[in-house]
Amino acid sequence: MKSPIFLLIIGLCWPVLSRAQCELAINLINAELVCQEETTDPDLVNLNIPFMGTDPFFMTTVTVVSPPSAPEPEVGGQDPATDEEGFIIISNMIEGGTYLISLMGLNCNFGSLNYFIPDGTCGMILPVELEFFSAQNRASSQMVALNWATAAEENSDYFTLERSTDGGRNFYPVTQIPSAGYSTERKAYAWTDRSPAVGTNYYRLLQYDYDGSFTTYGPVFAEFEAGDQSQLTFYPSPTAGLLYLSAQDKPVRELEIWSLQGQLVRSLSLANTTRQAISIYDLRPGVYQFLIYDDRRNLLSSQLITKQ
Repeated sequence: MKSPIFLLIIGLCWPVLSRAQCELAINLINAELVCQEETTDPDLVNLNIPFMGTDPFFMTTVTVVSPPSAPEPEVGGQDPATDEEGFIIISNMIEGGTYLISLMGLNCNFGSLNYFIPDGTCGMILPVELEFFSAQNRASSQMVALNWATAAEENSDYFTLERSTDGGRNFYPVTQIPSAGYSTERKAYAWTDRSPAVGTNYYRLLQYDYDGSFTTYGPVFAEFEAGDQSQLTFYPSPTAGLLYLSAQDKPVRELEIWSLQGQLVRSLSLANTTRQAISIYDLRPGVYQFLIYDDRRNLLSSQLITKQ
């Protein structure tokens, strides 16, 4: 059994607000996943999150996303509402479980995070030791940050991220990312979904070995409500090369086209008209992310377009 295991939940520490607003720092980089005694199958784990500072009304809440049979997590340790430093301890979590963690107070609101504890965390060592898999909802920018990390890799070829917008019944690939292959050091990975669908977006992570075998992790999820982007539409999709953007008097100024591998393909200035044509005849067939910004670089819309 391996104990403890260091866990980076979202790839970086959440920023601390100015002292006039927030006097609490949550140190997720040094969070610790601790295996419990092997009295159950799957194994139980604790998540210990160090903190410094206080917020008089701070609360940590944890709910089970999956599986439904998982025991209810318990929040203990020191209390950021009264103690100036210590550990928030979330206990009674299980391998293979997905959880929603919210860290919120009167002045310090760090938001909510979905993350998955992979099988093998405490027991059998798999060819790839995945530390975690998480999805963070960036509602202000209508994007989802996907993060994961491995403690070690052997015979690992690549990762595929899949998304479902029908409640997790059907998944389709949205990107493929090369893995380290062979490594005894910690490796962090990240990808941003710039065009999540309205509603609940589920994500799965598939890790492929060189021999073609694979392991599936997740799902985790993020939710978005319908907003102004519904007034900005591209049509038709799929298209052989000519698109039309219906802006409905929205202050559109710039279009970015991204590949699903996270590469910027093209950036175009747009006229402030209700309907305009966009030519993509020269793009290779495939799926692209189309981002529309206003003159202040605020994201107005993000959509997936298929080029035939």
